[in-house]
Formats: sequence, C-alpha cells, structure tokens
Amino acid sequence: MQQPTLHVVPAATATASPRVQRLDEYIAQFHSELACLNELDSEVMTLRAQRKVLLERIPPAKARLEELRQGRINQLLGGAVSLELAREYRELCELVEDASEAQRLSERQEKRLAIPLQRTQVALNSAVSMVAGSYESYLDHKVMPGTLNALGKQLAPLAALTHAKASIMGNEGALRWAQNELARALKGAMVGEQVELDGDKPAARAVLATPTRSKCPDLIALCDSPGKRQCLLRELDE
Repeated sequence: MQQPTLHVVPAATATASPRVQRLDEYIAQFHSELACLNELDSEVMTLRAQRKVLLERIPPAKARLEELRQGRINQLLGGAVSLELAREYRELCELVEDASEAQRLSERQEKRLAIPLQRTQVALNSAVSMVAGSYESYLDHKVMPGTLNALGKQLAPLAALTHAKASIMGNEGALRWAQNELARALKGAMVGEQVELDGDKPAARAVLATPTRSKCPDLIALCDSPGKRQCLLRELDE
C-alpha cells in the first residue's frame, strides 16, 4: 500500500505567517485610528465654519442696530414712534444675542473634542510606529534573504575585479573602491524605473506615506500635557 506523502512546511514559511498577520493587524489599526482622526477633524472644522458664518452676520447687525437706535431717538424727540422700526430693532437684538450665545456654545463644544482628538492623534502616531517596526521586521526576515541571495550570485564578476584591484591598491583600498562603485550603481538604479519587489507589502508603504497630522493642532495644544489637560477639564466643568 502506498504511504501518504508528508508535506513539511519550511521553517521560514512557518515563522513568516504570524509576522505577516501582525503587520496586517497594525495596518488595519492604523486605518481605524486615521478614520477616527478624520471624523474628529471634520467635526471641528464644521463647528469653525458655522462660527465663521455667525461672526460675519454680527457686525452688520450691530451696525444696523446703531442706525435704528439713532432713528428711534430722533423719532422720540419728534414725538413719533414707528412700530415697524421697534420690531426690527427687537429682532436684531435677539439675533445678536442668540448669535453670541451660539458662538459660545460652539466654542465649548469644540473644546470638548480636544481630549478625544489628542488621544486619537497619539494612538495614530503609535499605530504608524507599529507599522514601521513590523514592516521592517517583515522585510528583514521575509524579503531581504532572497534578495541578498540573488544579489550574491551576481557579484562574482565584481569580486574577481576587486581581487585584481587588490593587487594594485591592497585589500582595504580595493574593498573601498568596490563599495563606492556598488553605492553609485545602487543610487542610479533607485532613480531609474522601479521593479516590483517580490513579496513586498505595498499597503505598509502606503501607511508610511500617508499624512497623519491633525488639521487642528491648536486644539490638541490645549491638552498636550497633564497640566493643560487638567486646566481644560476644570474649564469645561464650570
């Protein structure tokens, strides 16, 4: 009876799987934290846009109030009263008062987002660091060995030339010469057409190329130390 064939998993493959899994988890965590940061940024920017509209309405309303006030004074001196002007004056007073209150509440609501925003920024920075560290480990253990092995097979002619150079300038001088030539050739290759790196994780490189700074650093600055955070919490509790 024919014996079943045993499939032995190479050690490199067995150890690479958890490493790949960790990297994928860190990438997913990064995107989760980035989405949270973008959402908080969007809330803050919406509040600021709303306040800008309010602030643009207040000066014209105050200027009109002053005109109406002078008009009412002149009417009273003349013994006449305009109910229409009185109504407009009252409505503008309410508008200015409500706009000022809305501005105050909006600013307070924005400050309540400061601590969640700061915590999310810290978590996002940590996620980037974890992706970077895991990606470096992934490259060193999974991608680099095969790349260096393939490179080693191509270096035989350069090694022979270096040996020849050594007869002229000595071993140390020949090695320095070879290293300089290799560095020059690598620099030229890096600015040329890029080939696909076998086994690479483009998603990790995309993470490391993504801007991760909040659009509201001034808000984060309100609570970026324990002392500032306590002051902000006291202010919000008042």
